[in-house]
Amino acid sequence: MHARGVSFEAGTEDPELSESQRVLYRSEDWSEPTPRRFPIDQPITVHAGNHITYACTFHNSTDKTIVQGLSATTNEMCILHGMYWPRASQSTEECFMGKSSSDEPAPLANMQ
Repeated sequence: MHARGVSFEAGTEDPELSESQRVLYRSEDWSEPTPRRFPIDQPITVHAGNHITYACTFHNSTDKTIVQGLSATTNEMCILHGMYWPRASQSTEECFMGKSSSDEPAPLANMQ
């Protein structure tokens, strides 16, 4: 997020996780968000067939329309960055809009 970002949340609806485990990340700090680290002995597993979703909330105090883009001055963005293991095959490890570069659904693995 840029400066108009007031909150960010990432989560899953995975029914095999407890309600508190379903919130994978939450922050109100747009400029220097603190990464969430899961203990190595307590990983969160997002089970096959479930999704990770994320959302940002913004406050626009101007009279201008703000659109998605790279400029912190004139645009906003909402990006989720995460790491997982074990590594997926290279043909499916990158995805955009839920599709991998090989056009196969992107697999989910243990979140850490």
